[in-house]
Amino acid sequence: MAGQRWRYSALLDYLEALPPRQAGVLLSFAEIEALIGGPLPRTATAADFWTSSHTAQLNWRRSGFTARLQWPGPSVVFTRLASGR
Repeated sequence: MAGQRWRYSALLDYLEALPPRQAGVLLSFAEIEALIGGPLPRTATAADFWTSSHTAQLNWRRSGFTARLQWPGPSVVFTRLASGR
């Protein structure tokens, strides 16, 4: 689903531009929405959206990051995978 990758491409660019030594980053929903230029889907409030959904597999996991929903916030912690990209 290329459309899903395109929708999150600015977020992926942001994550991929983090310094290699930076293990991760915490982003609020508002910050993510500013990056992607629109609202997150309603399903983004479910932990599975960030960890195991098709969207997660196509996007941040493929870019070398895991994601974990964090409350209060809501916000998301993106963590670089040990093996990198």
